[in-house]
Amino acid sequence: MAGTSVGSVIAAAFCSGVSAKELEEISKMVRFRDFARWTLSRYGICNNDRMQEFLPRVVRVKTFEELKIPLAVAATDFVSGEPVVFQSGPICDPVRASCAYPGMFAPVQVGGQWLVDGMLGHAVPSTPCARWALTT
Repeated sequence: MAGTSVGSVIAAAFCSGVSAKELEEISKMVRFRDFARWTLSRYGICNNDRMQEFLPRVVRVKTFEELKIPLAVAATDFVSGEPVVFQSGPICDPVRASCAYPGMFAPVQVGGQWLVDGMLGHAVPSTPCARWALTT
């Protein structure tokens, strides 16, 4: 499974064992304040640092390796505009980066790269994920 932007949150939760019914219930209860806060910077009017507390309540594992279904999360390198695909390591920061829509949310630093919403590189993450699969 692959996801970008809010699709990466849904996919990560589903791949960790959260049912479609549970996802529906979560979607009815979640509010902006659960995953973001207003800030003022030249990179965005919000940040999504609250996702560090929100995601562990929604995703039942901490790493890609623990998922029941394999997952690829797409983000976009803020500097180069190139797609970045995550399939190993901790889940939280790649998902946060994949959701960081420029202008709205500040970029998220993961492994020395500043990353933003994955849909900027590819609205549907099939291309970078297929490319990643061919190189591994």
